[in-house]
Amino acid sequence: MLTFTRGDTFSIKFQRKDCNGDVITEAPNTMYFTLKTRPSIKTYVLQKTLEDMHSDADGTWHITLQPEDTEGLSVGNYYFDIEVTTNSYVKTIAKDWIKLTEESTWKDNK
Repeated sequence: MLTFTRGDTFSIKFQRKDCNGDVITEAPNTMYFTLKTRPSIKTYVLQKTLEDMHSDADGTWHITLQPEDTEGLSVGNYYFDIEVTTNSYVKTIAKDWIKLTEESTWKDNK
């Protein structure tokens, strides 16, 4: 389970690997990071697409959640997955839970 504070910037880094464990550096056709309240429902609370992500030359991908992505969400646990499509091959490469904790500093707090 990943844990981070609601309303903070948070970066998820990962590498795609083939069945031999070699890093795949080519960009996929599509990639989605999807955040939902439960794995069994189709409605998501946040989704990032390939256009929202970037990769380094070594094949490390970065998904950055900006403060506005989570500041309106309730504190609690959320399910995420990362799905990749290359040509007609669809693969979920990661899935887990994210725990959003409450922030202690408010922008309008004086």
